[in-house]
Amino acid sequence: MFLRTKTERWSICHHYCSKSTTGVMWARDGKYIEQLGSYDPLPNIYNEKLVAFNYDRIKYWMGCGAHPTKPVAKLLGLAGFFPLHPMTITEAERQKAAAALKQEETSEDEEEKQAEQ
Repeated sequence: MFLRTKTERWSICHHYCSKSTTGVMWARDGKYIEQLGSYDPLPNIYNEKLVAFNYDRIKYWMGCGAHPTKPVAKLLGLAGFFPLHPMTITEAERQKAAAALKQEETSEDEEEKQAEQ
């Protein structure tokens, strides 16, 4: 018997996925045994993506041999349950470098405009 935690995506009226649930499954296309949390990938008005986990049940299922998929492992790493996934750190560094480059270009443009005046 192989158990794993997996995110399930669903949408309403052909829109991009608005909610994801994290559950435990038996097999590849098996039936969910239990919902262990929820994840809303669309940012709210405060630009936050909301995640909720039931850590006690996650610990229980991990003890029973459940394995998280990569997306679930990334979410659990960001929540502090697991160590951070290496790709999460790499993506953060890339985004930080891109933001610094964009800010540098903006400051150069402003300096050029001031020099022209």
